Amino acid sequence: MLGAFDARPICQHSLPAAVAVLRLGVPDATLKSCRPLCQRDRNGRPKQGALIGVFDQRDYVHAVFRSLVEPSLPQGQRMKIYDLIIADSIAERMIVAMVEALANYARASACDTLTVAAPHIPGANSVPLQAILAGCGFDSHGLLMGRRL
Repeated sequence: MLGAFDARPICQHSLPAAVAVLRLGVPDATLKSCRPLCQRDRNGRPKQGALIGVFDQRDYVHAVFRSLVEPSLPQGQRMKIYDLIIADSIAERMIVAMVEALANYARASACDTLTVAAPHIPGANSVPLQAILAGCGFDSHGLLMGRRL
């Protein structure tokens, strides 16, 4: 199953499928509101914070996220994966393969560290993402908490 997924930017043609997955965590997401998240820079690369998808070999979107590359201390580059939303009812083995796709995406962006932040969505994803990430070698890198304002 490893290598079965590929992380790459969402384009206008894959946006409707990405929005369907995004609605699992953001029920009011629309094509119109997500279109700006598909913009690219002058070199054709996705802008920081662009919507990225995890695709299977059939080009089906199984997860969406945004990312930010920043310097990490004491040296190197860190990719922060945030707003990660994974399609519901997925087996642990599939999520492990998707995490490997995230790691490959970070490596392709010249990053040597990867952090993942996923929103807590009550009732979604029966597979415990935190336990799966720990099983893939992730450990706590501090505290990340949020509050709605």
